[in-house]
Amino acid sequence: MINIKSLSGVSFEEIAMVFNESFSDYYFPIRFTAEQFAEKFASEKGVLDLSVGAYDGEKLVGFILHFLDEIEGMTVVYNGGTGVVPSCRGQGLTLRMYDYILPKLKSKQIDRMVHEVLSVNTPAINIYKKVGFKQVRLLDCFKGRLRVQDKSWPFELREIESYDWKLMTSFWDYTPTWQNSMPTLNNLKSTTLSFGVFVNSKLVGYIILSPHKNRIHQLAVHREYRRQGIGTHLLNTVAEIAEDKDITVINVDRRLESMRRLFEKLGLETFIEQIELERF
Repeated sequence: MINIKSLSGVSFEEIAMVFNESFSDYYFPIRFTAEQFAEKFASEKGVLDLSVGAYDGEKLVGFILHFLDEIEGMTVVYNGGTGVVPSCRGQGLTLRMYDYILPKLKSKQIDRMVHEVLSVNTPAINIYKKVGFKQVRLLDCFKGRLRVQDKSWPFELREIESYDWKLMTSFWDYTPTWQNSMPTLNNLKSTTLSFGVFVNSKLVGYIILSPHKNRIHQLAVHREYRRQGIGTHLLNTVAEIAEDKDITVINVDRRLESMRRLFEKLGLETFIEQIELERF
């Protein structure tokens, strides 16, 4: 008999082990260590009490990982991973875990739930629709080696010591997803690098990356300074840091066509497409 209860008290080591088993036959390789989960929960505000586990006796065999934050005046829960080990699939455990946790989230006065799922993962999409999730937008994930542009740049480039989010968000066309959001990047500040392009001491473009992951979290340019090579200059800086290693950029809003063209021009390719879902 499989029971459903929270993940409170479960170690990151056990979560990592079950996560890796659950994703062992996924569409592309994905693995986490206990240390990586500890970092993820700390930076993205994971909450074990609001995360759910399916237990065969005392053994964890399935999970929903939840993260909690205040975004634009709303209390938001993000699903950072759902999985069931292969031997226990076909028993409706994901729906059972949601049946368990939804009343608890309601009691916490959660305003919104968000999640991303691969566009090709039709079985998972159907489950989330049954739970009440609806599609919000399409997201592209890019990967590849950036091509260094051998040229001089007429811009002042320097490292950003602190974030002026009021200014930086004015550069955005669309709000970043959870892993690339303001709260997450504030929590990751000590492990990320941030560079800005300045014109007359005014910030007109920036990029934020995790050098240990070779992942770009945000890239944005002031609307009045676009198509002047600022984005290319910022990506050139990342290419020099990466030293011929692959760079990833996850969950870029599909509507950002100019950013997609820029990435492709400099050597990145789309490797997965995701759907952002939400439930109020």
